[in-house]
Amino acid sequence: EWDTYQQQVDVLYAVKNGANTTDHAGAATLPLTFNHAQALLVFQAKVNIDSVLQINEIKLNNLLVKGDFVVDNTKNNLIAEWENLITMPDEDVVAPGADPKDDNLHAYNETEDPKEAEYLDNTNKFEQVGSSLLIPQQPTLNFVVTYTVSGKTMQYEYNHERSTWEMGKKYVYNLDITLNEIVITENVVDFVLDEKT
Repeated sequence: EWDTYQQQVDVLYAVKNGANTTDHAGAATLPLTFNHAQALLVFQAKVNIDSVLQINEIKLNNLLVKGDFVVDNTKNNLIAEWENLITMPDEDVVAPGADPKDDNLHAYNETEDPKEAEYLDNTNKFEQVGSSLLIPQQPTLNFVVTYTVSGKTMQYEYNHERSTWEMGKKYVYNLDITLNEIVITENVVDFVLDEKT
């Protein structure tokens, strides 16, 4: 019953059956190769005109976030998988970043002072929107980007190809936004820890 949304920590697993320090030239420790038990989703955005658009929310409908991570080491090949996955209320959106005032994610409020609004201003490169999101392996889902331009709130739904968000992979979604369209590209790489992030 691990809630991966509430507990955004990296879950790792490794195996070294039948090994001992004698087999490794008397080493005091045994090296282990750890594997990521989750997939990592990252959303980034870029605009063609700065300071006119806000991203209010990125929502992944029916995101599976709570379940059991089971490692079966009874056979020659280790089997690691998520079981009993369920959705949880309000645990389907990209959370604010470490510094919410500068994370390119802002819930639009028409009564606020426009100077307080967090407009996208990066026109040359993609910048992360909100926090990265660790999730259990599961079929890919469509996601909805809610954004505001000139006081008008709109939504764009990304119709994802049928595939799987696999554990151990990092999925980066680049949202290239103009006033006429949103183009989303997906990049998939191995999930490798970056000490800088």
